[in-house]
Amino acid sequence: MLIRTVVIVAIVLCNACLLGCRGSHEPDSLIYIVAVGFDKAQEPGKLEVSFQIALPRTGSSGEGGGGEPKKNAVVVSIKAATLAEAYNLLGSAIAYTPTLSHTKMLVFGEELARDGVQDIMGPAMRFRQYRGSMHVAVVRGTAAEFFKSNQPIFDITLSKYYEVMMESFSESSYYLDTSLHTFYMRLKTFNGQAYATLLAVNPTTGKGVPADSTVPGGKAETYIAGDMPRQGGNKAEFMGTAMFRGDKMVGILDNDETRMLSMLLGTFNKGFLSVVDPLDPKRSVNVFLSLQQHPSIKTRIEDGLPYIRIQINLEGEISAIPSGIHYEKGEYLSLLEEQVSQVITERMEKMLQHTQAVGSDVVGFGSYFRPHFLTGPEFKNYNWINRYSEAIIQVNVKTDLRRYGLMLKSSAIQEK
Repeated sequence: MLIRTVVIVAIVLCNACLLGCRGSHEPDSLIYIVAVGFDKAQEPGKLEVSFQIALPRTGSSGEGGGGEPKKNAVVVSIKAATLAEAYNLLGSAIAYTPTLSHTKMLVFGEELARDGVQDIMGPAMRFRQYRGSMHVAVVRGTAAEFFKSNQPIFDITLSKYYEVMMESFSESSYYLDTSLHTFYMRLKTFNGQAYATLLAVNPTTGKGVPADSTVPGGKAETYIAGDMPRQGGNKAEFMGTAMFRGDKMVGILDNDETRMLSMLLGTFNKGFLSVVDPLDPKRSVNVFLSLQQHPSIKTRIEDGLPYIRIQINLEGEISAIPSGIHYEKGEYLSLLEEQVSQVITERMEKMLQHTQAVGSDVVGFGSYFRPHFLTGPEFKNYNWINRYSEAIIQVNVKTDLRRYGLMLKSSAIQEK
C-alpha cells in the first residue's frame, strides 16, 4: 500500500513538473508563415530567405465598388547566412511572433536548386516546426518574385490555395506532389533521385513556348510552368517536374513527361489525351485515360548491364470523335487503341531517354534492382546512380477503351 502511494505521488509530481506554458502564445500575437522561399543571394555565403505571411481575414476579399481585391499575404525577404538566422531576424521586422506551424510550401529558386540544397535540407528536417508533410517545389526564377506574383483570384486563403493545388495534381498529372519527407528520403537513398514540383510566373500575355515537338500520332503540344499560352487568372503556375541528381537540380520534365513519370510511379489517376485520328489525320480523337493497374517493372542484370522491362496497362473512355468515324466497335476500336498505345509508348521512351541523359532516376528503378544483391553494401558498390544511364529499357503499353461516353455509335454530319 505504501509503495502504491509513493508511486502515485511520484507520478503526480512528475506531471506537475512537465506541465507549463513556456512555449505558449496568445492567438492574436502570432503571425502564420504560409510558404518559405530560398534564393541565392548576391553576397557570397548568404541566402535570401522569403517568408510569405498570411494576413488575417477581416471580411470580404474585395474592396467593393470595383476596386482591386485585397492582398491576402505579404512577403518579407531577408538576407542571412543561415535559415535559422533569417527566422530570428524576421521577428525584428514584424510586430508578431512568426510561426511555421501552418507552412505549406518550401520553394527553391532555380539558381539555388542547381547549386545544391544540402545546406537547407538538414536544418529543415531537424527543426520541429518544419513538418514532413510540407510540399517542396522549385520555381523558375526566384522564390521571392513567385510569392509576390501569387495572388489567387478566388476568395480563398493562401494556405488553402496551396493545399488544393497540390491535392488536385491527380486531375491531369501535369505536375506531381512532393512532400518534404519524400524529397529528403530520396536525397538519402541509393534507389533513385529526388524530384520536385515545378513552378513559375506566367506573364499571361496569351503567348506561349512549347517545350518540345509532339511525338508521331500525338496532337497536343507540351509546356513547362511559365510557358503555357494563357491570359487572365493568377500568374502563379504549377506545371512540370524538376529533376535532381544528389542535391543538385539537373533538368526539367515538361507536363507530358511528368504524366509519363506519374504512370511509372503508379500515381496517375486520370486525364485526357488527344491523338491524331487514325483514319482522318486532319482531325483528332480525345480519350479519357486511367491506369488499369500498377505498372509491372521487371529487371535483370547481364554482364553487369542493367535491363528494365516495363508493362503499362491503361483503360479509358472515348470522349470525342470529331470525324464521326465509328471507333466504338470492331477493328476501328482496335485501331484507335493501338494509336493511343503507340503515342504513350513514344512519349514514355522519350521521357526515359531524357532522364538517362541527365543521370537522374526519378522513377526509382533502383528499388527494383536491390533484390539482385544479397546485401546493401553490394548494391551500393554497384553504383546504380551512374549505371542508370547505361540501362537498356523496353516499354510496352496496352490500352483498353471500354466506355464510349453518352454515344454508342458515331456518325458523320450529313452535308446538304
